[in-house]
Amino acid sequence: MGCVFVFDAEKAGEEKELEQWHKWFAAPLGLKDTQCVIFGHRKSDGKVAKQTQAKALSKIQSVSTTLEENQKDIKDEFDRFLLHVTAAAEEMRAREEQNMLE
Repeated sequence: MGCVFVFDAEKAGEEKELEQWHKWFAAPLGLKDTQCVIFGHRKSDGKVAKQTQAKALSKIQSVSTTLEENQKDIKDEFDRFLLHVTAAAEEMRAREEQNMLE
């Protein structure tokens, strides 16, 4: 299981909303930071509002995106995220199997 957060990187003040999303969706599920990814999207490669990431989100992979320039980077980061989610699911399944055997 994993959680993808996407926000408007051109809008100031989005960090508070991101922190709420994390509290509502990722934290109750007990997701590790590696099971989450943040995509800060902007329409173009123009000016970006200064974002200060909340402490609760500081260790989560954060990717700046535009559709104009870094499409491969977006795919690569999403693929890396999926690898972390898959590894976490496999760990959980192995623990459950081990608990059944005990």
